[in-house]
Amino acid sequence: MRDVVTALSARSEPALISVTGDGERLELTGTVLGNWVHKSIGLLGELEIGPDTALGIVCPAPAALHWRALAAAFAAWSLGAPVHLLTQDSLAPNGPWVALRPETLPGAGSGIDDSAAEEVLVFATAALALRSETGPGCTDFIAAVRAHPDVAALGNPASAVLVGPDGEAGPIPLDPAALDAAAAAAGLSGDGAAGDPGPRALLAGLPDAAEVPLLLATLRSGVLVLTDTDDPVRLSELSRLDGVVHGTIGAWTK
Repeated sequence: MRDVVTALSARSEPALISVTGDGERLELTGTVLGNWVHKSIGLLGELEIGPDTALGIVCPAPAALHWRALAAAFAAWSLGAPVHLLTQDSLAPNGPWVALRPETLPGAGSGIDDSAAEEVLVFATAALALRSETGPGCTDFIAAVRAHPDVAALGNPASAVLVGPDGEAGPIPLDPAALDAAAAAAGLSGDGAAGDPGPRALLAGLPDAAEVPLLLATLRSGVLVLTDTDDPVRLSELSRLDGVVHGTIGAWTK
């Protein structure tokens, strides 16, 4: 993760575009996203997240990754911790874990029991929110992250673990050669040099472990588009956002 976060943090151009189903759009430079990863490492490390304490990301319907949750996942992997993606039918992680979830869960509850978590971190989903509304026993993830230093020690594990909503754990190779191979296999092109916007990829829904290397490779030099919509028409429109989307990530293919 050290190479990915270092490359990401050095990028002053947009690296991630978040587009919600209700039309809210936010562009994050690599520097800003990298800063969130560094600060999240500080917070999660303080909570003793690591090989023996997992991060559980609660993903209420429509199941998708918010950019703040993505930054937290990168931080957890840098600390050597497994990351669990939890949806309505998921079981809570075995052993100690810290929950991360949006402040407002749609519908009559999420169906996900985070009462056994060591800590429950809550984040606002609004693009420019500086604080989150928290209930009893919960911590405002946004406020807590912002209180940490801009630079943290970056771990460099050779691999990471992502546990899907079905409880299946998948290994993720993190070495640069594996990321290069993932990009080449998906047909990603462009290196982000002047005049070259770099590779593009769209993540609609939740990734599985096999898709994460492509996601990481994209963020090193291109643009990752995140969305929580499952509308085929809107997804088709997003495929033309700032260029052609290559490869397959998450629930949508082009």
